[in-house]
Amino acid sequence: MPRKIAKEMGVHRNTIINYFLELRAMGAEIEYDNERNTYYFKKSFDIQLKIKI
Repeated sequence: MPRKIAKEMGVHRNTIINYFLELRAMGAEIEYDNERNTYYFKKSFDIQLKIKI
């Protein structure tokens, strides 16, 4: 399914896989629902962003 998401976003499949890996490293529990054919977050989680300009 990362291939479908990548196509919709106009990026390479590996980019989507890397996003999933990064989100999981930040504590996200990403699951796939076969009935709905979609990924979802199993539970909510916090992300801290630091932007330097």
